[in-house]
Amino acid sequence: TPYYMAPEQILGEDPDARTDIYALGVTLFQMATGSLPFATGNILRAHLEQTPPDPQALAPDLEPALSHLIVRCLAKDREQRPRDGAALLAALSSLEDGVPE
Repeated sequence: TPYYMAPEQILGEDPDARTDIYALGVTLFQMATGSLPFATGNILRAHLEQTPPDPQALAPDLEPALSHLIVRCLAKDREQRPRDGAALLAALSSLEDGVPE
């Protein structure tokens, strides 16, 4: 659905694993905050142009490192996102172990 679409999907570019990472980032944002990062107005334009809200501002008990990782998953430039599920799992595991990325 439009609420989970990565910018490259909206632009009609070829999707890759980082496209799925973006959608998962939206899901993680929703799980952590109880809301979507872009829920009103022109959703597609928001995914293309707006910076997502800081998850920690909406959920103050959220670990800062997890908040940062969620925002990284929502990067407009797919090169700034984890490259695939394995890279995301490694980043999540490092959070669990208390090791910075």
